[in-house]
Amino acid sequence: MYKFFVSIVTIALFFCVGMSAFAKANDQKQYEIEIAEIGQPGELVVKVWCYSKKANISESVFKECAINGIMFKGLNDSGRMKGRKPLVVDGYDNHKDYFDDFFGSGEYQKYARIAINGYVEQNSLVKVGKLYKVGKIVVISFNELRSRLESDNIIKGLNSGF
Repeated sequence: MYKFFVSIVTIALFFCVGMSAFAKANDQKQYEIEIAEIGQPGELVVKVWCYSKKANISESVFKECAINGIMFKGLNDSGRMKGRKPLVVDGYDNHKDYFDDFFGSGEYQKYARIAINGYVEQNSLVKVGKLYKVGKIVVISFNELRSRLESDNIIKGLNSGF
């Protein structure tokens, strides 16, 4: 009986540890990004929808999702506004150390700002199942971000040869 009990406890322990590791591996932020309107020259105005268990999401999360979306997802066309391809076509993993430092240090926040601080627009808070879908308008300094990635040799410059 003792061996049976020990084996059950061991199996349960391995199961819990395995599920915890799986949850951490899949702990990426869920978000959607869409072009919102035409901004000043060199800027992109996007609407970022973040999913969370709580309705109150910090502004740094919106900024991070906006920058991440511009760099790795791109933007789809929206009515009369033309979308954009992702800035970094070879993805996160090819420059993992660079992007871990870029996002980990908060460097990304230099290139994004919330358009209306602390204000939740009408229809920008939606309950979806057990999660909240919260939207905010984020202004991205696209030209500055692109210049930074070019100078750090992450992407090729627009003036590089074909």
